Amino acid sequence: MSSHLREDYETLVLAGVKRVADGSGKSLLVQAHQQALDRLIACGLAAREGDAFVLRQSRDATTTLDEPTRQLLDTLHTLWMRLDDHTTSEDEILYGELGYWQHWANVLHDGTDRTVQPLRMDIMIPARPALLSRHWAQELDPDIVEHVFSHGLVNIRLLVPPAAHGAAVQTMIESALRLGVQVRVFPSNLEFSVFDGQVAVVHDESHHDNSERYRLTRRVAVVEPLAALFELRWATAIPWEGFVRGTGGVLHLLAQDWTDARIAEALGTSTRTVSRRIAEMMQAAGVESRFELGMKYALQELGSQGANG
Repeated sequence: MSSHLREDYETLVLAGVKRVADGSGKSLLVQAHQQALDRLIACGLAAREGDAFVLRQSRDATTTLDEPTRQLLDTLHTLWMRLDDHTTSEDEILYGELGYWQHWANVLHDGTDRTVQPLRMDIMIPARPALLSRHWAQELDPDIVEHVFSHGLVNIRLLVPPAAHGAAVQTMIESALRLGVQVRVFPSNLEFSVFDGQVAVVHDESHHDNSERYRLTRRVAVVEPLAALFELRWATAIPWEGFVRGTGGVLHLLAQDWTDARIAEALGTSTRTVSRRIAEMMQAAGVESRFELGMKYALQELGSQGANG
């Protein structure tokens, strides 16, 4: 239940609107957005009045929510409250991937000495087939990639969905890891990037044509909650290497006291498979409880981090 509510809430935040219809009665929500709104209304997380609607905080839910879901919904609520129905003069529209990457190049060469102060990029990628099925590694200019990373001009954290494993995009992820990009796994419908904690570029899904475009904003009221949302997801996401190994991902989440159902959701597998893996790992580790297994893994991670430090 919680995972579906998170998806519906994210869907409406991404829509970037607070009305169902304009003054003439024309619908401002596509069918998927309307269905998400209806489900949220049914469980107390949204309300409609006339042509407008509001998203409510997690405390208003009429269904039980776990604490991570509450934190996520309240962060999304803060973001939604600060978004306007229309792009303001402070925002810019970037058309297509060319627009997105041109902005990236502009920031990278804004006069800051990036060898001293690398450009910090936090990127969240959703499970969109168009993104996951592309062979990105073949499309990137190798000379630009070599220059940027050999000179240490960027510091990138990348959040990808479970569906990235086994998809064409995996080649790009593995190349990025070799270049020093940090990659973790967590399911999300959101697509955005935050540059140096000061600028956000968000995939614009509020328009109804087929063009690819993004909204760029420097408004603190929008950038701050997006940065906070990324940190929430990053803190509970699974390191790519552990996710690919399977058991590493399970142990990472088990150490955070996640239930089998939540672990299965994050890994994109069944609860039965997770339960079987945990039982096998308990037997191999010679422990008698999930708690002991999680603690043993957490202590090993701390020891590993200390040795690397």
